[in-house]
Amino acid sequence: MVAPGGGAGARGKPEEAGGRAPRHPWFLQDAPGERRAAELGHAGFVEAALGVDGKLLVSRNADGDTPLHLAARAGKVDVADLLIGHAWAWPMEQAAQNGQTAEPSPSSPGTAHGPLLMANKAGDTPLHEAVKHGRSAVALKLLDAEPGSGHALNVKQQTPLHIAAREGLYKVVIKINSQPWVHESSVPSDSVSGSALHQAVLGGHVRVVEILLDMTPREQIGLTNSSENNALHYAAQKNNARVVELLLNRKVDLAYKRSPRCTWPPTTGRQRPWRSC
Repeated sequence: MVAPGGGAGARGKPEEAGGRAPRHPWFLQDAPGERRAAELGHAGFVEAALGVDGKLLVSRNADGDTPLHLAARAGKVDVADLLIGHAWAWPMEQAAQNGQTAEPSPSSPGTAHGPLLMANKAGDTPLHEAVKHGRSAVALKLLDAEPGSGHALNVKQQTPLHIAAREGLYKVVIKINSQPWVHESSVPSDSVSGSALHQAVLGGHVRVVEILLDMTPREQIGLTNSSENNALHYAAQKNNARVVELLLNRKVDLAYKRSPRCTWPPTTGRQRPWRSC
């Protein structure tokens, strides 16, 4: 089965190699990232390779990417779905090899050591890669398999929720927030990104802002980032009147918070949306 838009790739189909997977599968070759990911369109080849050696699922290239990272980045839904299925079963397979028994958790079938949550050298999980490249379909499948992965932090202190909010992936934002979790009571002091609400405002995505406001406790709407800016400061600087209105309707006292750069949130009427002191 070939994923939509996929092809056999320059290295040929499994049957062209006598039905055997090559010793060094093409998805692990040290080629440019875009080319490597673009070739991840042949689910049959991936299935054949994993049939020869299941450990290829957690093999890494020079960037620390696993095959699932590459499929997520390229948006190859069929390949990603196949890899997710193998990743879901990974804890049981490893336990069986060690003479133990294991059952995947219905709510969180992956583990921090499994393929679904493995991070590359940039600290990104496959879900980070999917949302960074706007691959909503793959992201939703990853969340079905590992619901808690939406809150995994990378080295930039960004979760997939932050990135999905910035990119305007509202279905992914809803999916992540539909899972029970403890909302941020504060933003890490070194977090330039701030909260997911900050990112939605910076991206100018009104629908995502509305979703996050509905799902965020009122007392946490005013969280600030490392620059001590709240979401309203950024809405003002972006001159986004609709977002300003949404934020003030939900938490009017945001208007009285001053940032270190002496920038006030907007007033009313036809005045400038922000002014410096």
